[in-house]
Amino acid sequence: LTGKLGIAYPFIQAPMLGITSPAMVAAVSNSGGLGSLPVGGLPPEKVTALIREVKALTNKPFAVNLFTYEPPAVYNEATFHKMQEFLQFLYGAHQVAAAPVAYQDIRIHSYREQVPALLAEGISLVSFTFGMPDAATMATLRAHHCILAGTATSVGEALALEMGGVDIIVAQGIEAGGHRGTFLPGRLPQVSTMALVPQVVDRVRVPVVAAGGIADG
Repeated sequence: LTGKLGIAYPFIQAPMLGITSPAMVAAVSNSGGLGSLPVGGLPPEKVTALIREVKALTNKPFAVNLFTYEPPAVYNEATFHKMQEFLQFLYGAHQVAAAPVAYQDIRIHSYREQVPALLAEGISLVSFTFGMPDAATMATLRAHHCILAGTATSVGEALALEMGGVDIIVAQGIEAGGHRGTFLPGRLPQVSTMALVPQVVDRVRVPVVAAGGIADG
């Protein structure tokens, strides 16, 4: 796996949207691990800017992480502005200083809009969470020789990812912080990392990476 990714050590930095900075991504990559840049939901021009920030700080490999769920189909602008008016009234009534939120800033952009930005920047390591890209997008990424990593929180999800053509499966146990990457319907998997990893390894043929609750060697 380290050879496939072009890294010295078998460590992949978790792509934490809202927390991970380009500097963090570059620091991990420069130290011999694989930095991961999260761009879930961001506009394509922002994605391009963040990728270029990382490139300015490292010439080592790094991954870009996509959210592959389907964003809401409808945004009600009138409802949004009505809520903003109410919030500004509420803030004022309680002497709270808070700037209004711009309507264009709340839109969640699909991974389909983001992939061209990744390819234009020559990104060859792509990870994704909350599902997997559709068949057409997977074919496009494959055609550009991208290495693909998907997140699974159950054996069933790992098998779906392998069948979909991913190269690496991140087995994410229940200890993983924040939101988990569950995407198949049904009950939320409640499997710990140390139990999930061997279960997945027994069922798939691609490399498996452990995520969640790892405290020491």
